[in-house]
Amino acid sequence: MAQSKKSHAYGTTNMSAGDEHVTVAKLVNYSESKRHIAKVHQLFNQEDAAAMPLQFLNEDDMPIWRFSRNDKYSFRSAYYHLMEVVIENNHLMVEGNWTKMWKLNIPKVKIFSWRSLRECLPVNERLIRKGVQCDKKCLCCDLNRENEWHCFFGCKASQEVWIEVGMWDNLHQQIDNAADYKQPVFHLLDSLESTNMAHIVMTLWMIWCR
Repeated sequence: MAQSKKSHAYGTTNMSAGDEHVTVAKLVNYSESKRHIAKVHQLFNQEDAAAMPLQFLNEDDMPIWRFSRNDKYSFRSAYYHLMEVVIENNHLMVEGNWTKMWKLNIPKVKIFSWRSLRECLPVNERLIRKGVQCDKKCLCCDLNRENEWHCFFGCKASQEVWIEVGMWDNLHQQIDNAADYKQPVFHLLDSLESTNMAHIVMTLWMIWCR
């Protein structure tokens, strides 16, 4: 559909074959500063024709992408629009200070942190729900189901790591009162300096890789 580069209106008319590339310039009589009414109504339905904000400036047409601040298309702006507007995703939202997490100075490990907080890690409990045949118990202690909370905080082997790096005193009270794995991690993310939180996330990653 044709549009001025300063317009952010999109129409609903299904363009006929051969008219897909009609430009704004073809719809405006610049010498008289008015529309070519017959052409506009020929191409567009009544609603679109009435709402069309044609500019009476003799400027070159250009495509715009209204879902970004600079009118330029990017995969990031398209993904954001799909996730925030097109797709019903309230059930996928995870509350927490994601901005601070992404700013931690641990480039590759941040992806691991995101996966753990989005429940994307292949812990045994999740693998079984996905139909993978495996033992649901923790491979390290063989006592409890392996989910994120047990893997990183509940397992004795993991607790020994936290004690060794001197962080257990800061963790165990948060863990004891937590409803799940995400709650203490996001609480620590809010309460600790970025450097200390980076150490926490690095330790989580080392426990996962052990």
